[in-house]
Amino acid sequence: MGTVYPLVMGREAVVSTQHYLSAAAGARTLARGGNAIDAAVAATLVEGIVNPHMHTIGGEAPMLIYSAEAGRVVAINGNMTAPARATIAEYRARGIDLIPAHGLIAAGVPAALDALVTALAEFGTKSFAEVAEPALALAEDGFPMHVGLAGQEPGGEGDAGAGASIRTFAEIFRTRYPSTAQIYLPNDQIPRPGDIIRNPALARFFRRLLDAEAHAGSRDRKGALTAVRDRFYSGDIAREVVAWSEAHGGLLAESDLARFTTSVEKPVAADYRGVTVFKCGPWSQGPVFLQQLRILEGFDLRAMKHNSADYIHTVMES
Repeated sequence: MGTVYPLVMGREAVVSTQHYLSAAAGARTLARGGNAIDAAVAATLVEGIVNPHMHTIGGEAPMLIYSAEAGRVVAINGNMTAPARATIAEYRARGIDLIPAHGLIAAGVPAALDALVTALAEFGTKSFAEVAEPALALAEDGFPMHVGLAGQEPGGEGDAGAGASIRTFAEIFRTRYPSTAQIYLPNDQIPRPGDIIRNPALARFFRRLLDAEAHAGSRDRKGALTAVRDRFYSGDIAREVVAWSEAHGGLLAESDLARFTTSVEKPVAADYRGVTVFKCGPWSQGPVFLQQLRILEGFDLRAMKHNSADYIHTVMES
């Protein structure tokens, strides 16, 4: 099977992401002396700008990290926790029998920022200001809209159905979240590929985090990163997040954000044909994937030939 992507090779490092702007941010960070973790954090922050339908700073960021210096693999549990008020009794009192897949009722404590700051503090070398610079620039100056975010016109070339996109959620933006519509529906229209999209509110958010780091006083790099984290989870930003959530029927409380912490854990692992495969723990699909590999170890996949009918059937059945 062919590919439309060129074969990319290098001598020192490689950055692979969903969007070319986030890959560029990671590569630029490496060129400026950052290590792989610095680059990964910079790229992830940019993904939250250019692909907000796939990742945002208000979401999750589980990570597997190999430290060559320490000779070990760690998992960063960048997973959300549910609000304390998210109980069966609370849902039933609201007339809810099935927790919806979208909306504030389904929202947990934003985990991504703490996970990224933890990775940067424990395994990186740069400041938050340095790794956030590319994301801040794109939020302020804008980025070109792309089809993946805008969404294909129904029946258009490449239409893959109702995936997450501006087109999919346009009416929800208009009726429930006008501030989101103001950004992603300029003039109440779905933007076209190439239109420049700016997010000044998110830019101001980043500048507030940078301000916390800059005014951390005599703290060292890790201490300054803690100040970034604290402003989000226990400072004025936390209060604003909770106030907005409460005003729109959400369950988050200030205490939920204040007690949230990201843990650095030992990953789960399994041997597959002489290779040790690491995955995140049972809070992810990691253990299930390892079970699949152990099942597949009993089959001669090479003899089936890659992507043959038998190969695909066997892998799917595992």
